[in-house]
Amino acid sequence: GFFLSAVSGLSIWVKNSRTLLGILLCLIVVLAVGGFRRNKVWKDGFALWNDTVEKSPHKARPYNNRGIFYGQQGDFSQAMRDFNMAIRIKPNYAEAYYNRGKTFHQQGDFFQAIADYNITIAINPSYVFAYLNRGVLYEKEGKLAQAIADYNKAIAINPNSQQAYGNRGNAYFALGNFIQAISDQSKAIEIDPNIAGNYYNRGLIYDKQGNFIQAVSDYSKALKLNSNNAEAYNNRGNVAAKSNDLTQAISDYNKAIDLNPDFALAYNNRGFIFATQGNFKQAMLDYDKAIAVNPNFAEFYGNRAVVYYKLKEYHKAWTDVNRTEVLKGNIDPEFIKVLKKAAGT
Repeated sequence: GFFLSAVSGLSIWVKNSRTLLGILLCLIVVLAVGGFRRNKVWKDGFALWNDTVEKSPHKARPYNNRGIFYGQQGDFSQAMRDFNMAIRIKPNYAEAYYNRGKTFHQQGDFFQAIADYNITIAINPSYVFAYLNRGVLYEKEGKLAQAIADYNKAIAINPNSQQAYGNRGNAYFALGNFIQAISDQSKAIEIDPNIAGNYYNRGLIYDKQGNFIQAVSDYSKALKLNSNNAEAYNNRGNVAAKSNDLTQAISDYNKAIDLNPDFALAYNNRGFIFATQGNFKQAMLDYDKAIAVNPNFAEFYGNRAVVYYKLKEYHKAWTDVNRTEVLKGNIDPEFIKVLKKAAGT
């Protein structure tokens, strides 16, 4: 519109065609360069808000939005400076407090994060994500009743929040309320059936209840949506082991280890299956690897002690028994009796 108007105006005032053509070419170049520069700014979100901060240094929103980009890049110190500036300019800016709280949260400063979420909610009592994030922190601190209260509030504000139902289900699971936990995870799945974590978490509950068929079903659905979940493979392997399907168990542990070569529990679990099958050499390799990854887990030493006993390496078995006890682990008294008898002690 502007370009056509300009051409129309120029055609009235400039009668020489060559002069007119030259002016038009200059105008096209100016518009093209300006458009290119502006498009570059808009295509790069960070550049947009950086540009806006420079042009409007007394407005809060550009600092807040630039801070979000800094946070996404992992530059938390610069993100914090921007959120602080946004709050300084606009002290009742709920979103800036929320984003600063998230930044504290990401850095592990839960006390300051909760303080900012509190302010966010005081300014805007309907800020659903502030309740969700505060609930997560309360849950990590073991304050499950407060976490559930926050998830309840989030659900009251947004009854279709699968995240709120899923999180509340986790909190109920931690409390041992399996019925309510399954109900919440099922509701989360009903709202959005494409979230792998909700199937995985419901699988954990079924697993804990001993409902292995449902547990395997949910672990498998979680893996269909996210095939990179090593924990799901490990847990499905555990269920297979409990069901005496040792081939499937080893297959799942193999996959878990392929995905996470430092997955100590998966090595331990696979080692236990190999030991059960009498493959003590392979069991020993797995227990050695588990201990190399996590040398402070008592169960690994206790399991390896049994394999040393089977291999008649009694001195090494005693060394692992002693290490298990140092780490406050439990050793079957019957195994101690058998080991003493075999070792002649």
